[in-house]
Amino acid sequence: MAIRKGNFLIGKLKNLVFRKFKNVQIVQTKPGEKTVRQSPDTKKKAYLFGRASMLGKSIRWSNRNMIFGFHDGPMINRLTRKLQEILSQYYPVKNETHQFTTDGFARLNGFDFNLNSPLHKSLWVEPVITLSGHELNLTLPEINIPGEIKFPENCHSCMITISMTAIDLQNGYESVRPDYRKIELTKEQKSLEKQKLSFQLPHGCLCITSIVLQYFFTKHHLKLLYNHKEFNPARICSAVITAGDFIFEKNKGWAQSSWTKAAFDKYATINQASPRSQPSYNPRTYTEQDGIFRF
Repeated sequence: MAIRKGNFLIGKLKNLVFRKFKNVQIVQTKPGEKTVRQSPDTKKKAYLFGRASMLGKSIRWSNRNMIFGFHDGPMINRLTRKLQEILSQYYPVKNETHQFTTDGFARLNGFDFNLNSPLHKSLWVEPVITLSGHELNLTLPEINIPGEIKFPENCHSCMITISMTAIDLQNGYESVRPDYRKIELTKEQKSLEKQKLSFQLPHGCLCITSIVLQYFFTKHHLKLLYNHKEFNPARICSAVITAGDFIFEKNKGWAQSSWTKAAFDKYATINQASPRSQPSYNPRTYTEQDGIFRF
């Protein structure tokens, strides 16, 4: 059945498929049964894409308070492609799986959540990050104002928020309460002195450190957020895999997702693996029980 949405038809009608693409009506003939054949390699590539998409969803959800929904349109696909490139190194189609390395996800470093407002155009200094065991140290150099941080017109203050989130790729746990650091500055300041921050990282996790600039203006004596869909400077500045085995801590707050390393081991050894065989994942349906968020 096809239904009308505005000026477009969406759905199936007899042997035709109707869809919308960039304000253009697309009509295609419906493929017949058993006309689409996939080789084992093609099936594995499709499965890898599905797992990359699922991991991307976890990363976006764990950084939801940094993104605020203010990302550019293609961001989801850009992140999925980046993860697909990374995961293909660990799960090549024709070879055995490989163990994750500390810097295996380093290609995520510098990923902007909104290409309409990349971070470097608003903040001209680069944070320096070092990893010592399970402690991540971040140094933000001295910032000269307004030379090295740009304020939108009518904005009087800026909150620099740095967060660390973690995903246990072995068992599928992910943190629901990121570790935040906030630094506030005003347009009237001459400079912000060098900031040294540290984060304790959990064992055996993909740990992602992100930074966002939130600008504020005053209207009717109210302090309002300036960031919007076309302007939200936010970036991943570090992605590392920590050593050791994940240790579940009840009071930390962890969500259980469908991501597990076992699923990828299955991908590497079973030709019939398909992303549709995995349960769907919707973090917004969690309920808390015994310190674990389950759906």
